[in-house]
Amino acid sequence: MLIFLVPRTFDDWQDWLIDDAPKVAAALALIVALHLLGPWLVGKLLRGLFLPASRLRGGEAQAVERRLRTLQGTLRWSVTIVAAFIGIGVVLAALGLNVVPLVAGVGVVGIAVGLGAQTLIKDVLNGIFIIAEEQFAVGDTVTVATVTGEVVDINPRRTLIRDGEGNVHTIPNGTITTATNRTPGLGRIRVEVEVAFRESETALAAIEAALAGAEKVAATRLAVSGDVRVTIIAEAPRNRRWPAEADLRRRLKRVLDDANVDAEFPGQ
Repeated sequence: MLIFLVPRTFDDWQDWLIDDAPKVAAALALIVALHLLGPWLVGKLLRGLFLPASRLRGGEAQAVERRLRTLQGTLRWSVTIVAAFIGIGVVLAALGLNVVPLVAGVGVVGIAVGLGAQTLIKDVLNGIFIIAEEQFAVGDTVTVATVTGEVVDINPRRTLIRDGEGNVHTIPNGTITTATNRTPGLGRIRVEVEVAFRESETALAAIEAALAGAEKVAATRLAVSGDVRVTIIAEAPRNRRWPAEADLRRRLKRVLDDANVDAEFPGQ
């Protein structure tokens, strides 16, 4: 059909090259520029939005990069589709085809597809907000859609959660209205030690000597039993939280034993 729009004579070609060829070249250049520069621009924008929030929350560099790649791929695909549609319309118009009915037809088809795929669109939009706002991340323990477990993977359409029995649940992001992140402190370690009141000063000195880095005594208070409860907090990456907490408990147990202090770890 489009073969009839191609110029046939030398004069037709000359007129087309003077009048319409620049429009076609500009349209193709726009598509190529958006395809090449789009990922860079989108990545620059997302990094400006993500990195400050991730630094405040102590986000891991790999997790941040993973979220950036997910959103960047989704937005790049969208930008490429829009640029291609505009470019094709300009090329067809330059060839002499009336694109107004075509645009109207595409609009009608788009409305029909949108109505049929509104659930998919809802899933993708909600997934983008979940990733961008970092409501939860891979490795977090969450409760989503009555399912509690560890987040295995997230993409704009769905979230994968592995429960305590090892079952993997696929949850469309559009169905997530409330998400409870149960990862304690999002990387914060909290250990409590109870010692006898008469040994509290010796125990506190031994505990402070064993702490390192960001570990610190957050509070000391009198427990219901009459003993003194010492609370120690520390920071650790999400994927190292449990080993770091176990190491802290071992060190505390060792120094208290060396100081001949009888200690208990509530909740252990």
